[in-house]
Amino acid sequence: RLVWGGVYSLGRIFHSVSCCASVAEQLMDCASQVLEAPTPTPTPAEIISSKNPKPSAMSTPLSKSSGRHIFDIFNQSICHDDSKQLLSFAETISFDERDLSILEQCEYLLLGLSTLSLMIYSECDSDRLSTFTYTYLTKLVNTRYRHLGRRIIPIVIATLQNVKVCKDLMQLLEFTCVVLSGDPSCGHAVFTLLAPMSSQDSPRKVRCMAVRLYPLLCKSNKRLYPRICVSLAEFATHPTAQLRIAAAATICELAEFDLIRDVTDVIGWVQNFLGDDEHLATHFSVMTLHHFVEAGELDYSMVIKVLNKKLVDVADINAILELPDIVIEALVKLLGDGEDGDRSDSDDSSESGKSEIVISQQVQTSVSTLIVLSSVLSKSMLSSGTHKIHDRDTTQSLLRTIYLSLSRYSLTSIGVMAEMVRKESADSEPYDSLKIVIQEAFDISVSPNLQIDVSFTEAWIELAKHLLLFEQDSILLWHKTKVSTKNSQTKDLSDALQHVPDAVEGTVAYFLLSKLTKCLSSGQQWHEHFSLSFECLKVVSLPSAPMIEVLNFALIAEIADSSMLKKACINMVTAQLSIARRSAVERKEYIQFSINCARNSSDILLEKFGTCTPLFFESLGTILPQMTSGVVDELLPILWGSCTQLHSLTRIAFLNALHLILHSKKPNISIVNTIQNALTTYIFSSICDESVFAANGTARSVLFSCLSDVPVNVLEESNILSFGSVKTDIARAELIAHLFSRRSPTKLKSSIYLRAALWVAKQKINKSTAYLQTVSIQIAKASCSIPMKKRVELINTLLENMIVNGMNNYSIQILLFYAICLTRPGSIKCNIDSASDLFAHLLNDSSQEAGDLSHQLEISDSMSRNILSIIQKQDAKDLHLPCLTTIFLSSNSSQTSALQHALVSASICCSER
Repeated sequence: RLVWGGVYSLGRIFHSVSCCASVAEQLMDCASQVLEAPTPTPTPAEIISSKNPKPSAMSTPLSKSSGRHIFDIFNQSICHDDSKQLLSFAETISFDERDLSILEQCEYLLLGLSTLSLMIYSECDSDRLSTFTYTYLTKLVNTRYRHLGRRIIPIVIATLQNVKVCKDLMQLLEFTCVVLSGDPSCGHAVFTLLAPMSSQDSPRKVRCMAVRLYPLLCKSNKRLYPRICVSLAEFATHPTAQLRIAAAATICELAEFDLIRDVTDVIGWVQNFLGDDEHLATHFSVMTLHHFVEAGELDYSMVIKVLNKKLVDVADINAILELPDIVIEALVKLLGDGEDGDRSDSDDSSESGKSEIVISQQVQTSVSTLIVLSSVLSKSMLSSGTHKIHDRDTTQSLLRTIYLSLSRYSLTSIGVMAEMVRKESADSEPYDSLKIVIQEAFDISVSPNLQIDVSFTEAWIELAKHLLLFEQDSILLWHKTKVSTKNSQTKDLSDALQHVPDAVEGTVAYFLLSKLTKCLSSGQQWHEHFSLSFECLKVVSLPSAPMIEVLNFALIAEIADSSMLKKACINMVTAQLSIARRSAVERKEYIQFSINCARNSSDILLEKFGTCTPLFFESLGTILPQMTSGVVDELLPILWGSCTQLHSLTRIAFLNALHLILHSKKPNISIVNTIQNALTTYIFSSICDESVFAANGTARSVLFSCLSDVPVNVLEESNILSFGSVKTDIARAELIAHLFSRRSPTKLKSSIYLRAALWVAKQKINKSTAYLQTVSIQIAKASCSIPMKKRVELINTLLENMIVNGMNNYSIQILLFYAICLTRPGSIKCNIDSASDLFAHLLNDSSQEAGDLSHQLEISDSMSRNILSIIQKQDAKDLHLPCLTTIFLSSNSSQTSALQHALVSASICCSER
């Protein structure tokens, strides 16, 4: 069927050539007869082969598959009639490896055309087939072969004429407009293809569909813009409502993509749509004006004047509320575009050298309208009566849009001044109105009778953040200015500063704090909207006393689901200590709050923070550097003692916090020294104790990352690298392997590594030291970072030690890894991973049953051949291979018989050299 699909597509392509038309007709008829026939029942062999997926032949690039036809590659990659693998094949194939010749371009194109032709006759799995076809052809054409689209268009036309694929008509047309129209000649052909669909003879729905494809067509090929405008002229003034709506939506989308070259091309149609009887046309018209203002194509004040004349007076709230919901939503979005409205400096200000922002009447009216609309809709939503302006979901959507529009204005541009926040101004109307908007929005979010989306709360919080930052700038900078002038104006200072508490108490921050405190004290169920409201206060650096009071209250509040609240509290403290503008006095209160929490026992910590306890320990990475070194020295043992009694995640979180401090760009040296001392003493001995070794794997890895940031001389002075403690020596070996893998070898002494290698080689195999298997592999791998000359010296020292002290499976393992690591650098990576797997099977406990021993010897034989081939490739004249051979020949273990043969052969090979 795939081949006959290709035959059919060839017939379609050559049918337009006059000299080939008759033969092409025969090809299409012949292929159609085959493709229309019922699919034959697969044989048992084909069914079995379909159940065994074939490996993808496209796992290698096309450049390495040269000489193989794409149909052969496709056939080997896809099982019999298994369309599930089609998409995988399309995603795997790549055309970026090399430039394709003309013959190869036709070859790869033919596969896509064949599957595109099969879509006409395929009745099963048509979705997968179409997905494969569009993905494959999009990759081929969009890579660098846009001219191939001319060969695809005849098949597209044939597919469009077939009624079986009408359900996929939109997908096919979108593919045609987006992918095929990129080439200039193809763009002309695609527009010609759409022209009959938009003609008067076509059904109304088809004409609407064709018009809605114009933005995609213009985005892919901007040269078609003039022809699109000519076509839109007919639909923009058409008496049929559906066609006018389609034209309005198309113009709106063209404006959104910034594809309209000149606003005058469409502005007349847009103005006509403002007075259209169809609400959707009016909606798209207002949204078009919104996109024009955003792009700077139209002046905002002029747009407002047009709306007042053509649509509605934007200052008349009652008239706006009588508009359809969808038009109100578009209008509210447009009213948020006035930030760059008319601004000019007055002549008097210019002469005096002072500049003053003059706010246009249109911007003032827009902001006032948004605020009043918000108040009206909020009261409607909170009212319990039946006389509501809109339904709940519509009102919620309109309010969310109003909040986002208001948040797009800077507060100074809408007339909010610092004097209004300080209560020094008699007229504080804009500021007070915005505070009321926030208060009403908060009441709606936390109302138990309303099901409010999180997006609604996020919208008004965005507006609240603007006010919060403006408030703290107005109050704190004013406060600092007054304090700095106390020497010259001492008698006026007390009068000036006594207004600060009154001003602070009237801010949005204090309103939110008081509301949240009231909710906590009343036992109201805490939900996500409370947490979002609380988290928005993170940007505030106002006086911290009331905030600390709320934090203390929140940690002991008895509510149903307290995890969100506790998480918000931790994030609040971290954020407040990270604010650069916060004064030292205010910062101390948060630091003291953290110290008081850290001094608690593990039980109290768990009671306060619950499941968020690991988050508290992780936040210490930000909090501890702001304490004194003496306090940190006092808290570290207490905190670690609490960690050991809590969940392992708490230990990991605390170690991550310490690692963050050690890894900071500007560390506090005293605190860093304190942390280094804690890591190398009681923290290391606690985590790396042999009795809890297996349970602390992740924590040990984080600890080793911390110790990697500790200077080598500090590690040596602490004796953490010296063996002698039975309980922690295995962790020391693992730590040394980690250090040599992460650090530059020049910063570490080779004697440290030899110390660990000798210790591992001397260990006896038993159940209590089962983890040594992994540690010995890590030690061997770490030798890759040691220079070749030093590595050979280490091997010789290890061999001499084995002659005196004997050998075991761990020493064999290390030596075999050394043999691999002595190869050329290019072959280390490719051999070391495969060798690790083989060693894991080869070097098992000698007390295994006889049944496993035969399998082990089989692996030993394969490993011996690998070792032999590796040793023979490198110059081992400096290596004591005769000594190594003597050790293995003296061993009575049957497990090393194959290795004995390999090493003897290697010795002979090296002797001959």
